[in-house]
Amino acid sequence: FDLEHRFTYANAVLLQMWGRTREEALGKNCLELGYPDWHAAMHDREIEQVKATKAPIRGEVPFNGTFGRRIYDYI
Repeated sequence: FDLEHRFTYANAVLLQMWGRTREEALGKNCLELGYPDWHAAMHDREIEQVKATKAPIRGEVPFNGTFGRRIYDYI
């Protein structure tokens, strides 16, 4: 994520989950990529926490199904 909460990187599995190409996905925020409100808000909070503290954190979202859990490192 960048400081404006837009994706700057997405691996192949994330792109597959979104059903988008890298060009279609990068530069978009969670809501623009179809994330539910609760999930977008979670990322927003964690990004803002890193911006405020300048300390890295790890976020994790458990999902049932093919893609399993997702781990995000915010730095």
